Amino acid sequence: MKKYWKSIFCALAVLVLSLTSLQPALAATDLKKAKTISLDKNYTGQLSVTNYEQVFKVKLKKNGNLKVFVKTYKSRSWYVEVLDSEGSRLDDYYTKTTNGTETNEIGLKKGTYYIVISGNKDKPYKVQAKFKASEYYERESNNTVKTANTIKTGKNYYGALQEFTDKDYLKFTVKNKRKVSITYNNTPKEQRDILIVNAKGKVYKTVHTDYHVKKPSTSSFSLSLPKGSYHVLIQYGSGAYKIKVK
Repeated sequence: MKKYWKSIFCALAVLVLSLTSLQPALAATDLKKAKTISLDKNYTGQLSVTNYEQVFKVKLKKNGNLKVFVKTYKSRSWYVEVLDSEGSRLDDYYTKTTNGTETNEIGLKKGTYYIVISGNKDKPYKVQAKFKASEYYERESNNTVKTANTIKTGKNYYGALQEFTDKDYLKFTVKNKRKVSITYNNTPKEQRDILIVNAKGKVYKTVHTDYHVKKPSTSSFSLSLPKGSYHVLIQYGSGAYKIKVK
């Protein structure tokens, strides 16, 4: 009996491996076929079975904030990605299935980036990229302590969480023991966690923004910190935020 079940198991294993080997590999985005586009200009295209994605190249000469506008339609959706110069994904999302325009933003340092459109094939898509140069936007990728953006105290910084798992680390320095205040915005129906941590991950303070506000508002908190380097960690929720360390 044991020999019988062993034979059945081996046969199933061979079958699974055979089927797996027949599965097509997911092709990486070919950045060489990217079309260089100008900022603030509308582009229209339509995907097909043979042309399943469109790749656009954007060159940013300064640090700042990139906004991607995509025309949305009822019962239609496109998959939008923002890639860095090496093809690593910085942001991705499916457009809404309602008539209108969807805007997504991401802070970036100067360099070359790619916007990839894929998904719906039976209707033309429309896309536009806009950019605002500024040193006061958080810049991806800053998802770890090591890749944190260094910020100046007393200045408002703007950013956006790309998705629920996105994390933004902003680094600041306290030269002497003192009280530090953090001012941040509350967004209706959006809640983010704001943590003050050191380089080793020790948490000094955790604050939840107010989900229940009826209109955008501003709140603040303060804490005493010894001399050293610290990070503001913004996580969970989504959408744009504003924060200031003073």
